Amino acid sequence: MSEGETTEHSVNVPLRQRRELYRLIISQLLHDGHEDIGKKLCEKEEIVGVLPNDELLQTVVTSLPSSTETQSTFGETDGAMLLNSGIDSASTAVEYEEVAELKQTANCTAVCISNNGGLLAVGAADGITRIYDLEKLCSGDSRGGDARDGILCVIPSEAFAPVTTVAFNNSSHLVAVGFQSGEFRVYNIRTGSPRLETAQEDYYKVESINFHPSDTFVIVATSHVNVRLYQTQTWACYTTTSSTPHNAPLTQARYNHSASKFATSDLSGTVKLWDSVSSVCTHTYADLFEGAPCTSIEFSSSDEYLLVGTTVGASLLLNVENGVKVAHYHPHISVSSTCPVLFGVDENSVVGYAGIGGELQLWHTSSGEKLHTVLAHQSPLEHIAVNRKKHILVTTARNSKALCWVLSSLTETDKEEQPVSSSANKEEGSAEEQEQPQQEQSHAEQEKDEEKSGEEKAHSSGSNNMDEGKDESK
Repeated sequence: MSEGETTEHSVNVPLRQRRELYRLIISQLLHDGHEDIGKKLCEKEEIVGVLPNDELLQTVVTSLPSSTETQSTFGETDGAMLLNSGIDSASTAVEYEEVAELKQTANCTAVCISNNGGLLAVGAADGITRIYDLEKLCSGDSRGGDARDGILCVIPSEAFAPVTTVAFNNSSHLVAVGFQSGEFRVYNIRTGSPRLETAQEDYYKVESINFHPSDTFVIVATSHVNVRLYQTQTWACYTTTSSTPHNAPLTQARYNHSASKFATSDLSGTVKLWDSVSSVCTHTYADLFEGAPCTSIEFSSSDEYLLVGTTVGASLLLNVENGVKVAHYHPHISVSSTCPVLFGVDENSVVGYAGIGGELQLWHTSSGEKLHTVLAHQSPLEHIAVNRKKHILVTTARNSKALCWVLSSLTETDKEEQPVSSSANKEEGSAEEQEQPQQEQSHAEQEKDEEKSGEEKAHSSGSNNMDEGKDESK
């Protein structure tokens, strides 16, 4: 990075941070009922689309770590991975247990889990999208039952084209569905009956849809070089105006968790980072996979790293600010696949296609070491969705079936502890066997004492009869 670029970033970053601070202040004011003050600050700073929340209060109460502490971590959430922390790979190996099989009427083409882990959307090649109550499917009483009992609603094929992507908004009452025809539709599912909110048409296939963390915007990547932004109140469409646009059609577009940036990827293997306020491109990382396309992008919870998947070869973990490739994740066999690579149930692991049949591969995040392989399907994997709050994983393959998985209730640690518990039972059994002869000995001594006592009391006939009765009862 040149000195000029360093100076430019040192000037821009505080401005963005101050603007995000104003957003937090306004959100807190609206949450606390100070609408007049919040609206005045919005007008003065020209900030729109702020929703009331208490994120600022929670930040102050929990006293977030300083920036020097967060630089070495993937995230500040529970289970966040420490780079080069010496974590034992075996301790991060997790096993998944299949809890539900979701049959569709056509090949599964898209899958998404809501942020709260309560809903699952599965899109199919016939244009139908099914919304499932994921908590009901994964509950102990419903496991292995009829998956139709968990269907919340069915969105019919109104676009008459295969579904290519699905996405929930952050409050989980809206679901956006993208189609191969270039159309994307947004439905309100709050009441359980889908109600169309908007239908937007384009000439290019919809590749991905992602809601802004505040739900005020939707970012849409199509098979075009420019990303599209939609304002969710009016559904007005905006496009990025950059002097350095993508040179190949887009494959993905996603906001980071703080909403300060969004990332885009394309078929040439290029990833770009954009300022979400000005929509100006700040970083370009070109030809990450020697010409192979990018298939997926996902920010770490700290927004410092970007997990980038590819169709062929090893996926990688990228440092957002300097483009350093932190780790690589090699499949067993390098095959062409559009299956995404995502962080696992925590950021200690990465999940993706193993390249063999329907096997799901888990890697150690910082080292890239292979941890575990799960035979998920009989045919190659197509899509993966993960929810880290509920420890849920959903996979689809080249068929009309989606599988829902949760962390296995019996981990390797539990299996190792089983012999210990059985040996403890043996010890209890041997202790009982040792106590039995001791009890028999005490009973014999007690009988001798009673006989002696009976002889001493034989002089008294009345008392003797009473004692004999007592001896018989004993």
